Amino acid sequence: MSLYERFQSRMSAVDKLVNMYRELCSARGILPRGRLDEAHSDLLWLPRSAVAFSLAAMDAYVNEVVTDKLGDYRAYVSLYVPMKNVLEQSDGTPCPSLCMHRRPTSKEHHGARIWVDPSQPSGRTSLSFKSPEELIAAYRLLGHADIIESIAAIWPGPACTPIDIKQKLNVLIQRRNQITYEGDRDPEGHIRQIHPHYATRCKSFIENVVIRLHRVAYEP
Repeated sequence: MSLYERFQSRMSAVDKLVNMYRELCSARGILPRGRLDEAHSDLLWLPRSAVAFSLAAMDAYVNEVVTDKLGDYRAYVSLYVPMKNVLEQSDGTPCPSLCMHRRPTSKEHHGARIWVDPSQPSGRTSLSFKSPEELIAAYRLLGHADIIESIAAIWPGPACTPIDIKQKLNVLIQRRNQITYEGDRDPEGHIRQIHPHYATRCKSFIENVVIRLHRVAYEP
């Protein structure tokens, strides 16, 4: 199974979550398009999970691409090194300082998440590849100067400029963080409503991003 096929397999779970929401609404005699009251607010976790899962699927895909392309490095890469150095790399070539061909000392390891090649016996802790800045940093490791500009160039239609793509990603990440870290409640403790259509639009956008990420990285 290719990397993109694995991504598609993960994304199929999003459709299952949305369908489950609609089926449970029907079973409870609720109109699926209406706002849910407190008694049925548990159902909102299905479209919420779909949003979080879509971003996680993209994250996993990019992580696998980095591993596929840079597996020969057999390197430990600190989260804070690529975000600082790769974004400053002007010519789009991999930055040699990102590759530490030894284990970090306890002092270096403290306070940083570490990416390691999965072939190493110590296993692997993934970096996050969700935000526009993280995607740009990851693909600069692979020799692409600005991956957001690259995918915008092959994304026809309105509202597909690099700025548009970055804004849409940041909005989805903000909502994902509200779901993950705030229980999707506002500062007063009120439930933030979410509709399955929001989850399906999120899925569609993330799929379009990954389709183009894959074309840039793997298709001539």
